[in-house]
Amino acid sequence: MADASLLSHVAVSKFADHLPLHRQEVMLRRAGIDISRWTLCNWVTAMADQLAVLVEEMLRLVLRGRHAHVDETTLPVLAPGKTKKSYVWSLVGGRDAPYSVYRFTDGRGREGPAGFLEGFKGILQSDAYAVYKTLSQQMQLKWAACWAHVRRKFFDAFKSTGCAAAGQAVETIRKLYKIERDAQPLDDKRRRALRRKKAAPLIKRFFEWLEAQQFEFLPQSPMGQAVSYALNLRAQLRVYLKHGFVGIDNNPVERALRPVVIGRKNYLFAGNEAGGKAAAVFYSLIESAKRHGLNVADYLEDVIRRLASHPRNRIRELLPDQWQPQPAPVG
Repeated sequence: MADASLLSHVAVSKFADHLPLHRQEVMLRRAGIDISRWTLCNWVTAMADQLAVLVEEMLRLVLRGRHAHVDETTLPVLAPGKTKKSYVWSLVGGRDAPYSVYRFTDGRGREGPAGFLEGFKGILQSDAYAVYKTLSQQMQLKWAACWAHVRRKFFDAFKSTGCAAAGQAVETIRKLYKIERDAQPLDDKRRRALRRKKAAPLIKRFFEWLEAQQFEFLPQSPMGQAVSYALNLRAQLRVYLKHGFVGIDNNPVERALRPVVIGRKNYLFAGNEAGGKAAAVFYSLIESAKRHGLNVADYLEDVIRRLASHPRNRIRELLPDQWQPQPAPVG
């Protein structure tokens, strides 16, 4: 029988410190503890089944929020004779719902995000993946695009070709980010006012310049593709100007997916679909705890210990922004 401290240690080692279970098995054996990776795996999936109620509550609160970021990355899953490409999606809530929620799906189609975004009425911010555009239209959501992706297109064009116009575009976007740094300490109302005063005219001139530039480059050239990318998203790239609580880019969710990418390089694949779903549960809890500066090991250990006897109508008390630790029982 595993104590909450050992269970927390196993989960944090894998999903925060990126140590696969087979490495943990070897490390435990060096310490004179003989626990097979299969036992460790069963513990992880059993914990995830119990802890999923916290993730569902976090998702419910994010869906009630006014703004969320979304993105996805691959997570291979072991299949007979091969691995199949599955996905982990991350939905990062804004300041009114400060949680990072992850979901595992078999594929990258619209049915994945459509399932966990059902009921959301806020502003959805993402990259230009067509599924997000389609969902925003079908769900009648306001869709905000990402200036970091636009900058990356022009930067790549400048790096690969030395195109002066691409460098000029990068410099213009740099000025938008300078305005954002000045706006960061402000409240939503004053941030919106500063953007409308300084960023809106700059963006207007930028798109007018891009409209002229699009005839100067071949459509399939790096610069031509960068120009088309920006012009096709001009309405979505302006959304943040009208809402002080919306960011200029989708970087918060890209940062939220980084632990999945690092973990994937270490454990290579999930053993099965249950393992993928368990990973999504633990990434949700661990990354949300990090957002609030918690010691993730202490947080998970306390929640694992208390969850079985905790009243379901007070489940919010165990969420990272509400959590207050309780001393472990003695004896």
